[in-house]
Amino acid sequence: MTAHHEQGCMNEHDKSRCIAGVPIFNHLSQDEMAEIAQITTSSQYDKGELLFFSGSDAEILYILHTGMMKQVRVTQSGQEQIVRILHPGDFVGELALFGRQRLEGYAEALESTEICRLRGEDLRKLLVKFPAIGVKILEEVTERLGEAEARIEQLGAHSVAQRVAGFLLQLAEHGHNKKRGLLVTLPFSKGDFASLIGTSQETLSRKLAAFQDSGWISMEGQRDIIIKDLQGLRAV
Repeated sequence: MTAHHEQGCMNEHDKSRCIAGVPIFNHLSQDEMAEIAQITTSSQYDKGELLFFSGSDAEILYILHTGMMKQVRVTQSGQEQIVRILHPGDFVGELALFGRQRLEGYAEALESTEICRLRGEDLRKLLVKFPAIGVKILEEVTERLGEAEARIEQLGAHSVAQRVAGFLLQLAEHGHNKKRGLLVTLPFSKGDFASLIGTSQETLSRKLAAFQDSGWISMEGQRDIIIKDLQGLRAV
């Protein structure tokens, strides 16, 4: 993990596209989104650079324009747990709506990533002018809470093997058909995969090896996996 160094700046057209790609803004007119783009700043992050870290002021709404990031919480025992994987259109830092608070954990770029920023002060002014934005933010945060609750339930009710199989089946929805089977690519390291499903990297590796021995998958290097038997994974 490395600290961020400012690199370049987005033009107005790209900032407008960044705003348009976010569910909390995409119901607005082109002129309204252009107005928001005027008060938006942007910056580029290389893989491994931090967007924010524990103790940072929660005075900024961060919007992912391109790339991918992981949001991580650190437990009292020092264990790191991935909370979310952020993709283009996702946002973090909605605490900026509620004045000066402190962020917990950190967000790290998993690849070259471009971020749009809105200051909390500007965001609160926008809510007065466009109240529907507040409703959209509430909808997004509510959906996120629902996903978090479902994940907690899954961690408690499902075995590690079931969680591994479940994630592979999610990836399979966007896999590529090959002669050998369905090709999927892990969007991050196996260490991050293990953290996301609440297990150790060693346990994950054992489960993947067991799936391979069962003929359900074939490991192809560090990130690529050929899924040979979807029914086998569904039956785990």
